[in-house]
Amino acid sequence: MAAGLANTAFARRPDLGPVTIVAPSGKVRWSPLWQGNPAIATNPDPATPRIVCGGGVLPYLDADCPRADGRYVYSTTYRARDHRTTIRLTDVDRQQGLDACATHGQFILVEPYPADRKNQNRQWPRASWESCLMLLRSRLITRARAARVGCAPGTPLTPPIALLQCAHADWTPMAPCVSVSTPTFLRACGVMASATLVLALEGGLQFAAAALGGPAVILWGGCINSEVLGYPEQVNIVDPSPETPCGSVKPCDHCNDAWARLTPELVVDEVIAELDRLAAPRQRTEVVT
Repeated sequence: MAAGLANTAFARRPDLGPVTIVAPSGKVRWSPLWQGNPAIATNPDPATPRIVCGGGVLPYLDADCPRADGRYVYSTTYRARDHRTTIRLTDVDRQQGLDACATHGQFILVEPYPADRKNQNRQWPRASWESCLMLLRSRLITRARAARVGCAPGTPLTPPIALLQCAHADWTPMAPCVSVSTPTFLRACGVMASATLVLALEGGLQFAAAALGGPAVILWGGCINSEVLGYPEQVNIVDPSPETPCGSVKPCDHCNDAWARLTPELVVDEVIAELDRLAAPRQRTEVVT
């Protein structure tokens, strides 16, 4: 997000040079995700243009957030799609994805956990995830079998697409996924770069998928604003309630109901449809549950 703002500023005024990203305290921020980005200064001096981002100052939120009622108010002007971030992978990062392909063939990268695991409103229940993934696995097997019908003798068989899940410091295995070690976020991005599709909640991998240009199916629930933080090229499954997005950081009946409306069958249908669309990409649309 900060990198996206830096990219926009640098594109508008390249003559001013790269941008320094600072916290509200004025302390210079740095992330390995920004390595190699010409828009972000690596050795800033006082004359370098600065962008304040982080530490409670986030461009997609109203300045006075959260409110006393525990809700975030989203910006009426900021759109993530207008401030694209950039991720430059090393050969080591990319090799993680190439190794996954060599081992598993085609695969869907699944991320069932949001970065903000303290906010239950951003989490699809584990039982729903597991039902979804088991159904998806079954549908992928059926799809692979159907592709073999009528094939000439000796035609190589198309295996089902594998389901992979990143194993990182804050994860729990989710059946029937196969784990792939990703000790850093960049390694996870390296795996993503080789994925056929990403299936994830809104959040880090969603932004990374947009940066890397890979197809993705993204689940939004009822808390976070997909209009502000979503990307139109991704398949965004968005709750239709007029209360969405509620922005609540407290336990929320509306968010529970929103996740309940998101059925495993709906998600699997969209994943299969997106796999079928990949042969002829077109403008993505939001899906209303």
